[in-house]
Formats: sequence, structure tokens, C-alpha cells
Amino acid sequence: MVGAARQLLQFGTDVEVLDPPEVRAVLAETAARITDLYSGDDPGDSLAGEPEPR
Repeated sequence: MVGAARQLLQFGTDVEVLDPPEVRAVLAETAARITDLYSGDDPGDSLAGEPEPR
């Protein structure tokens, strides 16, 4: 289901997932993480203390 959620992300706000709730939850979590990433004043601030991507 994560793969389906990732594919749906390309549509941004042009799509709303109503079902299944697991995909909706993945999209909500991803949106929250994106918001956190871009809501800081300085680029890179939200990445402090997080491990490097593999």
C-alpha cells in the first residue's frame, strides 16, 4: 500500500484518498513530514539530528 500512496503523491492536492484508510494515513503522515521540512526559517534546520538517508 505504501507504493500506491507514493504514486498518488504525484497528484498533490488534485486527489483526495478516501479509502483504504491505511493509504490515507500514509499520505497524511507524508504531508505532515513535508510540512515540517519546509516550515522552518533556515534550510536544513528540520534535518538537524536526523540520520543521513541511505
